[in-house]
Formats: sequence, C-alpha cells, structure tokens
Amino acid sequence: MGTAFQAEVATWGDFYSLLGGAAAALLGLLFVALSLRLGIFRRHREDIQDSAMLAFATLLVTIGVSALMLAPNRDRLTTALALALVAVAGLAAEAWVWRVMQRLVKAALAPEPLSTGAARWVLRHTVGCIGLLLAAWLIWIGHLHGLGVLAFVTGYLLASGSASIWMLLANAANDAQDTSG
Repeated sequence: MGTAFQAEVATWGDFYSLLGGAAAALLGLLFVALSLRLGIFRRHREDIQDSAMLAFATLLVTIGVSALMLAPNRDRLTTALALALVAVAGLAAEAWVWRVMQRLVKAALAPEPLSTGAARWVLRHTVGCIGLLLAAWLIWIGHLHGLGVLAFVTGYLLASGSASIWMLLANAANDAQDTSG
C-alpha cells in the first residue's frame, strides 16, 4: 500500500517543484520589497508587521507542503498527519493575527485599506488551512482525489500569499507617513 502511494505522489513531483520554487521566489521578493520600506516597521505598525508575517507564513506553508510531497519514502498516514499539523498551526496563527487586527481596528490604529480588507484577507488564509485539513483527511482515508485536492489547495495558498503581499505592499506604498522610500 505504501509503495502505491509513493508512486502516485511521484507523478506530482514536477508540480511541487514548480510550486515550491515559485513560493521561494515570492518569499525572496517579499524580503526585498519590505527591506526597501523599513520605515513602516520603525514606526511599530503592528498591522503591517502582522500582514507581512501572515504572507510570509503562507508562502512558508506552500514551500513546506511542496518539500513534504517531494521528500522520499513517505507513507500516506505520515503525510496526512504532517499536513493536518501544518493546517492546525496555520489556523492558530490566523486566529492570533485576527485578534490583533481587531484590536488595532478598534483602537483606530490600522489604516483604512487594511482594516476594511482584514476580514477577507484572513478568511482567504483560513480557507487555505481548512483545505489542507480536507486534503489531509482525504489522503488519510486513501481517497482517490486526495492528492488532487492537495495540489489545488497548495496552488491556492500560493495565490493567496501573492495576493496578501500585493495588498501589503499597496498599503505600504499608500502610507503617507513612510519617508524611507
């Protein structure tokens, strides 16, 4: 049973190589873009810091899932368990970020574009983690489409991380107080 799962996963190797590489490139670009705008961090803008953290985490999850799926000699149950743990950790992180964002919105410390889009932004990431849980469950029970669902969810996480970075950088570019540009 384990060798059949490994053979099926091997057919997805090129896809996960591409996805992991794209996520790593976007992660590098996030570092470069934010390093050019360090002034937004010096003012202790928690909304910007949390946005960057969640975008960073989403891309790391994409890289991690890609690495897991490219790792040799994994079995179906271990793969499902690892995916479920990543999803639960992601949901916990998103709950924390959501709580911080709500506190900032109530204190009127978050700028308007970020505070109005916070619910959609966190929801997008939550959907990705719930998708990972679904894929983990399908893989756990040996469902035929478990790996296809995982591929879709991982692609969704890459797109979601990219959209979060775009929103973060657009918000930072509109920050009239940022003089480090």
